[in-house]
Amino acid sequence: MLLRPLFLIGFLGFLSGCSQYQMGIPHSAVIGQVNRIFVELPDNETYYPELRVPVVQALRSELAQTGKFQVVGSAVEADAILSLRLMDYDRQRIASRADDSGLAAVYRGNLIAVVDLVSNVDGRAWIQEQELEISVDVLARRGVSQSEFVQTPVFASLLATEVRDLLLTTW
Repeated sequence: MLLRPLFLIGFLGFLSGCSQYQMGIPHSAVIGQVNRIFVELPDNETYYPELRVPVVQALRSELAQTGKFQVVGSAVEADAILSLRLMDYDRQRIASRADDSGLAAVYRGNLIAVVDLVSNVDGRAWIQEQELEISVDVLARRGVSQSEFVQTPVFASLLATEVRDLLLTTW
């Protein structure tokens, strides 16, 4: 008999204590101090030169759509500068026809990028050398290069989403 009221009081105390808990930092340090952000054209150290412009366009669009940042056109106007290095791109064959490896081959393209976010006010690095990796499966019907070129916007969009999540998540 006495256990039931004690259990109820304990459970209510537990719930009231957890009601104010927030996982991680209440607000990301980046969100609180960065309103205007400048996205630099990425350095590209890969053999995939078509990535630079689509990546910067996708990043600018993705960050603007969050409503948390105003993407500005020059570093002078910005609170922070987002820079990206496209470090490595490779492809691995994951499927092909047994009778003709040149037809209908599927490749997995892997892209590794490094992200930095630096304050334009005091030079403090909020994000430094953060490595991101994305993979896209590419169906090569008319050659690998042409198929990769068609998938370039997909790579750019996925990378932009990863960078957005990096900036907005608290962990």
